[in-house]
Amino acid sequence: MTQVGERGITLSGGQKARINLARAVYAGKDIILMDDVLSAVDAKVGKHIIDSCIMGYLKEKTRVLATHQLHLIGSADKIVFLNGDGSADVGTFQELSARNPGCQDH
Repeated sequence: MTQVGERGITLSGGQKARINLARAVYAGKDIILMDDVLSAVDAKVGKHIIDSCIMGYLKEKTRVLATHQLHLIGSADKIVFLNGDGSADVGTFQELSARNPGCQDH
């Protein structure tokens, strides 16, 4: 019941991201594409979003998440890591960390 203004002008970036995630949950689609939904939230909120929403409410869905916050996606089944030199690698977080020294810096 809160007024958020035209196009959510009174909302922060993190609040907008959480509203969009809530919309994705309620839409009930089988495939969810998320583009850096964790960028506007702090680490604690990001972990809560991963645990409760992405790995919780959306656990039965196919989830594709683009993010720079690799430390939050350790539970992903598969990660595609794009290196700064244009190359890519695929694996679990542990596999990628072992093969790509720059992976832990991101």
